[in-house]
Amino acid sequence: MICFDPCATQPTHSCLVVRKNDLIQKLEENNLNIFWTVLGEKLIIGGVHPQRDEWIGRLDISGVVHYDKKTLKHFPYFVEEK
Repeated sequence: MICFDPCATQPTHSCLVVRKNDLIQKLEENNLNIFWTVLGEKLIIGGVHPQRDEWIGRLDISGVVHYDKKTLKHFPYFVEEK
């Protein structure tokens, strides 16, 4: 097993745990690449804001991460919505 989610067997947060060296070896042996998407959101609802001209709304934080020759490359994408 190279990747697993520990919450499948333990009472913990859901995440992906990877045996990095084994994953890299398998990718190289099979001439493969790996990438994954990152999806996030920041939403501001109500509250007291000291500056009235500051942005209050929703921020989508997304992107793609690519593993390329022992380097992680992140291609972010941000969208602000009011």
